[in-house]
Formats: sequence, structure tokens, C-alpha cells
Amino acid sequence: MLRSLFSFVYQNSFTSTSLSTPETSSIEKKTDLFPIVDPAVDGPDCDQDCADCTIKFPARELYGSVKPFIKHVLVATGRADWAPRVEGERGSLMEGFKRGAFQPRRGKMMISASNLSIDPERINHITNGDQGLGQENATTVLILPSFTFVDRVTVSRLPELMERFIDPSEPDKLKKLEPNQTAKIPHPVHPSHHKLTTRPWPRDHLILLCSHNRRDARCGISAPLIRRELERHLRPLGLYRDEDDTRPGGVGILYCVPCGRAQVRRERVDISARGGADDLAG
Repeated sequence: MLRSLFSFVYQNSFTSTSLSTPETSSIEKKTDLFPIVDPAVDGPDCDQDCADCTIKFPARELYGSVKPFIKHVLVATGRADWAPRVEGERGSLMEGFKRGAFQPRRGKMMISASNLSIDPERINHITNGDQGLGQENATTVLILPSFTFVDRVTVSRLPELMERFIDPSEPDKLKKLEPNQTAKIPHPVHPSHHKLTTRPWPRDHLILLCSHNRRDARCGISAPLIRRELERHLRPLGLYRDEDDTRPGGVGILYCVPCGRAQVRRERVDISARGGADDLAG
């Protein structure tokens, strides 16, 4: 599995393909995502290369084991472990997403807490005096598959996040809706009232590892081992990037935990590619 992953990342690091949607991507196209080993290119012993891995896990098919979703929001927390119910952390964006029951109108959305660092230069404590909500802790979110950072996100700004970056309204469709239907749709935030700022995430690929030790000890044990093995293969190829690496492209590795029921359904490895099919494995 690791070998096929590295082959895919290396062969696609400098190419771009059109984004596929859950409707157009299927498990039958696995060979497009994970090229079959070619001895002329990869060497006669490539099929045996996985045998040199120092970490052993039972073989299992990963690709296609996660139901498709159109957006994945990774919330920066600066931590690699969280409360047993991450959506229950008071004042967090995860709690805000759950209480607000935010979901796109055109598909599913995944919310995950991650160990992305909270940059104090981009994020500060803000006071929402207009709504009387007191002091809120702002943070950053990474939105996939667009690989976009959104800064200064708070619970009170989740409607703006949804409207601008997750599920923007389509004017042509809104005109066709009945008055009682349009009343149910949140009014778009006027551009002059925008509070959120964006910036691109420079990586070409992202590998997410579940590290939620307090919910499942297996995740807390396996995530560092898997990460170490991934780094061992990616570094010689010049593809590994940590958070402080300013070079564009390459592969980033993050720890995360999905919110809600997804915590018990999801696998421990999730791979996303810029300009390709999101969630290549899960």
C-alpha cells in the first residue's frame, strides 16, 4: 500500500488533472490513481519493496472504503489528541458546526479537528460586541479539495464560511425557488461585511492520519508509526514538507480526528491530491 502511494505521489507531483466529483469518480478507476508497477520503470524488484517496511499491518483494501463528500474542513487546534467527543469541546468550531447543523445543500461535508498550528500573527482574540457573544477564539481552517486556508474563523462566522467557501448560493437557482423555500436559505454576507481572509496551502498532496488516542488507543499508537514510515520514503524523493517548509508542492502529513459518527466509521489514513480526485484512500 505504501509503495503504491509513493508511486502515485511521485508521478503526479508535477502534473495536474481535472478535479473529479463523487459522481464521476469510482473505484473502477483505481489504476488511474495507483499506477500498476512497471518493472522497466520501477525496477525488477519493486513488487518486493514493501517487504522492507519496518512497520507491519494486516493487508486490507483502503481505496473506496469512505463514502464520498464534497468538502472536508480541517480545524486548526495545534494539538494531536482531543477530548473523547471532539465536537463537545466548549467554544470550539467543532461544537459550533454540530450545534448549527451546518451541511451543504448539494452533498456531504466532513469536519475534522487537526494538529495544524494556530499562527498568532494571523489569528487573534476578537470580541463580537454587536451580537453580545463575548470573546471568541479565532482559528484557521483548511478546506479540501481546494487546498485553501481560511483565517480568523469563529463560531459566529460559520455562516460566512459556509456561504463563501462551502456552499455558495447559486443566483439562477434561487430565482426558480418558491418564496417559502428561499426564506429557509441564509442571506449571503455582503462583501463589505466579510471578516474571513484566505490564502493558498502550498502542498500538492495531503495525508491525514487519525491520532485520536482518547477515543481509540489504536489510532494514538499507529499514527506516529505510520507517519515515521511515510517520512522515511518521502524524504529521499524530496517530497516531504513540514509546516515550516516554505517550498511549494510536496506532501504534507497531518494528524486529525473527524467529528461525530464519522469517528467510528472512518479508516486511519486519508489522502487528498490537488488537481486530482479528493480522498484517494480512506
